Amino acid sequence: MSFGGRLRYAREAAGLTQKQLSEATNIGISSLSEFENDSRDPSALQLAQIALELRRSPDFFFQQGEPEPEIVLWRECPADGSASSVQVQLLQLAEQFHRLEQLCGNPEPPQFEFATGSAESFTIAKAEVLAHTFRNRYALGERPGQILLRVLEDVIGVKIFFLDFEPSGTAACSLSDRFGAAILLNSRNVSWRRNFDLAHELFHLLTWKVFRTASSESAATSSTREEQLANLLATCFCQLKR
Repeated sequence: MSFGGRLRYAREAAGLTQKQLSEATNIGISSLSEFENDSRDPSALQLAQIALELRRSPDFFFQQGEPEPEIVLWRECPADGSASSVQVQLLQLAEQFHRLEQLCGNPEPPQFEFATGSAESFTIAKAEVLAHTFRNRYALGERPGQILLRVLEDVIGVKIFFLDFEPSGTAACSLSDRFGAAILLNSRNVSWRRNFDLAHELFHLLTWKVFRTASSESAATSSTREEQLANLLATCFCQLKR
C-alpha cells in the first residue's frame, strides 16, 4: 500500500473526514487530498501533525504491504461517536508499550493458550472448563478476580489500560501479532466492576481464534451467545471457588 493509501486507511480508522483532519491539523483539504492520491508528499512538519492527530507513528505511513487488520472488540460500542477515537488510542497505547518493552530489552512475554474448536460447538460446559483450567494453571486461588490483573500483566504480558469513556458499563480488547493482547477498562468504574470486566474481556482473548474467524459475519462484533459465555467466565472468576 502506498503512502496515500496508508494515510487514507489511518484517517478512516480514526473516524475522521478529510475536513475534520484538515481542521485539526490546519492543513488544507486540497493538500490532504493530494497526499492521499499520492500526487505530492507532505512536509516533515505536516507529516508530524498528521501522525499526531491520527495517533500513528510517522513510520506507519511508509511501511510496506497492507496494514495488519486492527480489530477492537467492544462489549457495547460508545454511542456518542467516540468509538473510533478511543479504539485508535487503545491501539496506539499498546503499540507504544510494546516499543518500550523492546527498548528495555524485555523478552517476548509468554502467550496464553487459546481455546480451540468452532463457535457453534463452544458450550457453557466448555466455558466453565476454560475458567477453572485458567484459574488452576495460574494459581489464582479462591478469589481470582482480586489478582487477575497482576497475573495478566506480569505473568502473561497482557497490556491493560484504563481510560474514561461512555458508556461506563462497557470494555474492549484487541489481539495483534504486532503488540500482543490488550484490554481497555473504564477508569470511572468501581474496582469490582473493573475486575468483572477484566475477566469478561479475558474470555474474548482466550477464544479469539474461535469467534474471530475469517468466516465470521463481523469479526469486530460479538453475538449475544458469546457475551453470555464471557459473562459466565467472568462470574466464575469473581466468586468464591466452588
